[in-house]
Amino acid sequence: MGLSIGKVRVGLLVGAGLLVAIVLGFIGYAHFVAARFVKGLPGRLGIDIKQTTDNFTYSQSLKGKTVFTIHAAKAIQHNDSKVTLRDVGIVLYGREGNRADHIYGDEFEYDQKLGVATASGEVRIDLQAPAAAFHGKPDGGVHETGEAADGKDDKDARVVHVRTRGLVFHQKEGFATTPEQIDFTSGGMTGHALGAQYNSQTGVIVLDSAVHVSGLMKDRSGVLTASHAEMDQKANTAVFTGAKYVSPGQGLEADHAVVHTAKDGTPQAMETQGHVRVTGQDRGAVMSDRMDVVLNAKGKLESSHLYGGVRYADTSDGRDAQGSAADARVGFDGEGRARHVDLTGGVTGEERGSAATRTMSAQHLVLELEPQGTRSVLRDAVATGAAKVREVAQAVGKGSATTDMAGDTLTAHFDAVNGESRISTVHGAGHTALHQVARDGTDEISSGDTLEMLFRPVAAGKSAKAKTGLQTGGAQPVEVQRAVQRGGVKVVRRLPAKAGAAAEVQRAAGDEETYDGDSDRVTLRGRAQVEDPSGAVYAETVTMERVSGDATAEGGVRTTYLQTSTSGAQKNEPTHVLADHASFKHGLGTAYFYGAARPARLWQGGSQVEAPVLEFVQADKRLKAYGEGAGDAAVVHGVLLGSSAKPAGDKTQARGNQVVHVASRELVYSDQLRQVELKGRVRVEDADGVMVSDHATVYLSPSQAPSATNRGSAASNKPPADAFLGGQVERVVATGAVRVEQPGRLAEGQQLVYTAEDKTFLMTGTKAAPPRIVSEGRDNESPGTIVGTSLRFRSGDDSVLISGGDGQGGAQRVKTETRVKK
Repeated sequence: MGLSIGKVRVGLLVGAGLLVAIVLGFIGYAHFVAARFVKGLPGRLGIDIKQTTDNFTYSQSLKGKTVFTIHAAKAIQHNDSKVTLRDVGIVLYGREGNRADHIYGDEFEYDQKLGVATASGEVRIDLQAPAAAFHGKPDGGVHETGEAADGKDDKDARVVHVRTRGLVFHQKEGFATTPEQIDFTSGGMTGHALGAQYNSQTGVIVLDSAVHVSGLMKDRSGVLTASHAEMDQKANTAVFTGAKYVSPGQGLEADHAVVHTAKDGTPQAMETQGHVRVTGQDRGAVMSDRMDVVLNAKGKLESSHLYGGVRYADTSDGRDAQGSAADARVGFDGEGRARHVDLTGGVTGEERGSAATRTMSAQHLVLELEPQGTRSVLRDAVATGAAKVREVAQAVGKGSATTDMAGDTLTAHFDAVNGESRISTVHGAGHTALHQVARDGTDEISSGDTLEMLFRPVAAGKSAKAKTGLQTGGAQPVEVQRAVQRGGVKVVRRLPAKAGAAAEVQRAAGDEETYDGDSDRVTLRGRAQVEDPSGAVYAETVTMERVSGDATAEGGVRTTYLQTSTSGAQKNEPTHVLADHASFKHGLGTAYFYGAARPARLWQGGSQVEAPVLEFVQADKRLKAYGEGAGDAAVVHGVLLGSSAKPAGDKTQARGNQVVHVASRELVYSDQLRQVELKGRVRVEDADGVMVSDHATVYLSPSQAPSATNRGSAASNKPPADAFLGGQVERVVATGAVRVEQPGRLAEGQQLVYTAEDKTFLMTGTKAAPPRIVSEGRDNESPGTIVGTSLRFRSGDDSVLISGGDGQGGAQRVKTETRVKK
């Protein structure tokens, strides 16, 4: 809160000490004159006669040393027991003979019956004040060498000049009073008060009103005022009402102030109450209901305690800051510079600037400061009890960006740079949260058990990155170099709603979240998971690029893509992926999944694909599966759903969806084309047989979603029509060294077209290598071979339809070998 009590110093205390010295001097000496001189004068002059003496002089000695000397131009003894001295000069010497005080008066009158001494005219007093009570010692004005701060002799610098009128002393009561104004000067200081009272029995001095002291205090000009003042000699206290001390750029005021001094007049402590206000140069003002101050042996501030609703405000030098707390304690070093500040009870603070507004709140705040020169610089801060720090950064025409940091405890360390504090690290413990709202409306909040942030200066000519966490003023702007949040970390990110759509919500979780400022990356570790409306990623580690939006996942990667039907009427079964690690390219909209000991695997419903590498484009629903450096091996394996249709005339019970296994070196699936393309060492296998080829394209036919009439039947198990890898195998086209193996026969050719609806195969070849079917001998039949231009056959049927021709209108010889029973 920038407390500036140390800069106020002890101006009020020094002023109080000076007033004590002055008033004790002039009223005390008046008491001395009345008791020691005026009381004995009638006896020396003759009490029962009337007598006038001109140029009267009287001296008194003690142990060979002159104690005082009195000189009067005229001394008059009256018949009414009154004695009058005119043009009086009194010199009082110190017991050690090291000082001489002077009292001058136009006329003194003493009433012996009433015991009342009255100065009817002006009284002037020159006091050689004790050095310890003088305003310059111990740290300004007069030095221990006996030389004043301005180079003048110590004796001249320590003389206090007092002027007043109407001084009355009641000997019996030991009471002195004047209703007139008291004026005094000393060195560079002047002062006055209206009306004074002194009780010699109690040692209490009262300045009735209009107390004013001005001039040099502690080598600094200042003004001390009070509406009323009371000083107790015996208790060594001074009480001021409506006290106010003002010096250039600093000050202190209170409704009531009590100053405690040592016997030599040196201030020791002060207690203030009621509308207490402390101001410091370029540091605003602190207000409270009460404030207690303790000084050390040097007269420097040792500690202060403000309580009863502490408030802070600073509008100096373009700043707009304010704060509050129920209680504030400040500790100082031996030179009176603040070292420790302890704020408790609803601590708040706010600072408004042209570029940003910063606020903080906590139940308890402790500040550790490091004295540098004449001021103190903040080095450490600990906020506890629902601690929260907020910054709202403003940019003309760009809106605002907000950053909140919260925790049960927030601890910050600051570096001292050019006399200013610059934040270095922040540590949060217990229910920590980091909440950011970007200028585009993106809202992100992360929470965890602990939070650690490391800051660094922003390079010249460079603006701070978006994820700063906390911006601070001072010598140079800062940005986050590294931030780590641990313990049940949860992240919620809300993207601005687009026209006609709801706001998108992204969620993430993990044991630890790390932000690296150099790479501008966020990494989730330990059971990491990232979710958005399109799906979720689970892994041991997930790293996200903040600028590009790219991400990587490591260790036991599990990904789920939510699929919505084109009609929007229903949600299809999600697509799942398992992999060792993965890479997500935001700009391309493509995800790459990689296997390790096991291949990566993607599946939806009963269909699946596994391979060393899976390349998935979610927007287009396009999948590419292949192996990196796998050579000629068929490393891609898949499962598709075959047709449950029966050939015409087959009256057997309908079967459920058949499973079709595929394998190849590469697989490409296009959801838009509804086809699966297999390349290299292709193998397709179902319950009816196996097909191998160099290349094959599998066409999937849309299936109908379950209806109320077929729900529970075999048809209800069919995947939705527009599901990823959904539908059933409608047709297969294979080329290059095609080979079909079925129970009891083998078909070979260069191209094969399979139609699932009637389970029909159409095998073709070239003129040099026509297709053929070789049947095995069974049931006592001999093997047979059929060769033709095209061969059409069906699963579960031994019949073959043979087509011939040379393509030029001529007949082609067809060779048929039939099976004959033996």
